[in-house]
Amino acid sequence: MRLLRILLQVPVVSCLLICASAALSAPLPSVADATPIAGDGQGQWRKAIESSADGALPYQFFVPSESGAQALPLVIFLHGSGEAGTDNQAQMYARRNVGPTFFASDVVQSQYKAYVLAPQTPKPVRWASDNLHEYDFDTTPITVSMQLLLELTDKLIATHNIDPARVYVGGLSRGGQGTWNALLQRPELFAAAFPMAGGGSPAHADRIDHLAIWAFHGTADRITPPRYTRRMFSAVAALAGETDRLRLTEYEGGIHRSAWLQGHREADFASWIFQWRNPNVASSEPGAHASAED
Repeated sequence: MRLLRILLQVPVVSCLLICASAALSAPLPSVADATPIAGDGQGQWRKAIESSADGALPYQFFVPSESGAQALPLVIFLHGSGEAGTDNQAQMYARRNVGPTFFASDVVQSQYKAYVLAPQTPKPVRWASDNLHEYDFDTTPITVSMQLLLELTDKLIATHNIDPARVYVGGLSRGGQGTWNALLQRPELFAAAFPMAGGGSPAHADRIDHLAIWAFHGTADRITPPRYTRRMFSAVAALAGETDRLRLTEYEGGIHRSAWLQGHREADFASWIFQWRNPNVASSEPGAHASAED
């Protein structure tokens, strides 16, 4: 596919714009007694459920093999509306090389060994709000799924050899909106994010202007308007100043799914994500770059 690369001037910051054609009633297991299931050659997926009095969050957790003593990054991927449910399988994007299967693949793991978390929100619950529109972070309560996800993330960091300075989050559609929301909820937790075709709360961009963010959207998306990503991204960029931490990629003529199908094919998609670390947390990986300028 032929790509046209141009430099887009967003207020106060230069950003790269790349234009292209274009888815419980029994006792619930916790991470401590997760059920091992078949994995890729570089590790093994474990299936479990995080629960509270308010609800449950099925998830699969990829544990790399032969990780050694060095702490490894954690990648969290949030699915879209079509993968919502409680089967603890649809969110895996099996055989599509998207999200969990992409980051746990032999190709990626051989270069960037990492833990991968693939949670699943039930159909009635969203990651961020009750619809895909922009929302006001101050007046929108955290969803049960997001609360459970953040609690689970803290538990995994505490119980596995995860580098707390290299926690990354991304997702598509409903999960793209959830990505922005996760950043707003816990800006100190993450080093970088990759929201795909999802909106947020632009008025609260000051909470996350220190982070590394690569946002994706198709210009012909009729499900989540491209302006949602543009407004959220521009609000962050206006506060961040001149920086290489921010990227906005739009696919000219691209529809809703173009954001993630094409995004995962970007040549430096994985390498860009894994280069960042949280400057406020001590890292075991000195080669990674700080999200905010030191």
